[in-house]
Amino acid sequence: MPFKEELKKTYEIFEESLVSVKKYMQSHGGDISIVDISPKKIEVKISGACAFCQGGKEEIRELIMSNLSDEIKNNYEIEVVSYISSDLLDQAKEILSR
Repeated sequence: MPFKEELKKTYEIFEESLVSVKKYMQSHGGDISIVDISPKKIEVKISGACAFCQGGKEEIRELIMSNLSDEIKNNYEIEVVSYISSDLLDQAKEILSR
């Protein structure tokens, strides 16, 4: 994923901190990935089964925060967004149009 040079180190540190969160989510039928990093915010998307969990976004955000260094915790807002694949949306539209 292309980022400005000054954000590459943040990306690498953050990506490493997601390893255990990613394993946890994959064991529950979900996944997580970095969408964007700006100078003050890191946006991640959750997908799969985890995208539909009640309170999932906040739980995932807490898991992420517990794995982050103070440097990143104190300097970046972490935003978790749900992602629904276009295939799933198409299936839902088909069902709803019946």
